[in-house]
Amino acid sequence: MGVISGMAAGRPILSASVIAVGVTALAAVGFDLSSGNFDRAALALVATLACVTLAPLSAAAVAPRKLLPRLLLACVAAGVLLAGRRLLMPYELSFLSPFDPSTVLLLCAGATFVFVVAAPLWRGQARLCAVGHAGFLLGVAGALGFVAFEQSRQGGFAFAPVLLGLSGAVGAMAPVFVASNFSARFAQGADNVGAASFAVDRAATAIFFLIVLSACALAGQAIAAGGGGSASQIYAAVGPLVPAAGAPALLLGAALALKSPSEAVALHENRRTAVLAPFLRGLGAVLPPSSALAASAIILIVAIVAGFDLRAPVAMSEIILVVAATGLGALFLISLRSALLLGLLASSGMMITMRAFELAYARPSEDARLAAMVACAGLLFSLCAYWRDARDPRRKARDVTRRALSAGLSPYLAGAAMGVVAFAAAQASGIWTGGYAAAAYTGVMATICLAAAPAMMTAVGALFGRD
Repeated sequence: MGVISGMAAGRPILSASVIAVGVTALAAVGFDLSSGNFDRAALALVATLACVTLAPLSAAAVAPRKLLPRLLLACVAAGVLLAGRRLLMPYELSFLSPFDPSTVLLLCAGATFVFVVAAPLWRGQARLCAVGHAGFLLGVAGALGFVAFEQSRQGGFAFAPVLLGLSGAVGAMAPVFVASNFSARFAQGADNVGAASFAVDRAATAIFFLIVLSACALAGQAIAAGGGGSASQIYAAVGPLVPAAGAPALLLGAALALKSPSEAVALHENRRTAVLAPFLRGLGAVLPPSSALAASAIILIVAIVAGFDLRAPVAMSEIILVVAATGLGALFLISLRSALLLGLLASSGMMITMRAFELAYARPSEDARLAAMVACAGLLFSLCAYWRDARDPRRKARDVTRRALSAGLSPYLAGAAMGVVAFAAAQASGIWTGGYAAAAYTGVMATICLAAAPAMMTAVGALFGRD
């Protein structure tokens, strides 16, 4: 991935121009071949994603540091959006269909409240993400153009809705991860070009991991159905992910490389780590290696019991996805320990989440579960990469966990929130009927995996380290 990051940071204007022109051309060619109904749905998706991602990040970027003013701003912002939704309800807006202003304003209100209240965790990253989210919308347009082109070429595209929902979720996460890695690297003393190159390299690795994992998920579904995914089907399935996730990562990396150096970036990063410091100190005090091993054993036992209590067996495609995520984690992270951690978190999170949904209501569709699991695998991949980088033979396991969570907790939470609202936007715009289910599944699984992560990080570190 060094060539990609080197081009984005070392030749920012050239690389940004090539990416922008290429993705725009892809969108133009696709929409030229599409029908009017597809054009309206595509426009609704882009508009919905723009509202539900840009509004929360913009509000978080200007949120005050003190808690009470921040809560006031969150309530006012959410209240204004809900009031606007109430004012629009008496009016007939069917001419905007499939765009639904009422649902979009509701999603914006919820996301804005969460992002403003928790602004200290991602204020600095939110201020760096503007170009990345413009690139994200351009990338989604490119993904839609790719789908339109494939529909015209093949006469149909069975996986188009779920892939567009997944592309939106992964693309929304990409700017957050690039900005987080840039801020951390810059605060450590790197210049803009070096920090941008590092951030794009990390993002490109995660994106490539997700592309290959999505191909494995499609192949798993085909194998479970008694067939086999052809190369053309797999190409068509992973194609939308490339512009949707690649464009924001590369365009933001190029913009950050051109940005004038500012100590405000390091200041916001230091403030973010200071906010997390008391929580992480307390976590280390209550989670020594012996307790972490016991907690990890309990989590795995709960996952096994949940698996035995499932009303229906786990789909073969889900098993293939977890195995593929573990194997690809070893390949892309270049660490068997990190891959083991990723596999344990993904498998236990999958089992517990599935059982929780069965107890609460019903298990979502297989497509929704797979899309949510791919998105969560991307989050876990990033978290495990931070844990791998924090490992050192001279550090105790709990110190490694503290360092990993200090660096990786904020992008994990922000990425999960972006993924949830992007999945919801896919259904709100009429593109995919499983968007809300995928959003709920992503939120629950990401929360369960995060709750299990500190104990499992410390336990795996203790088993393979000096403790």
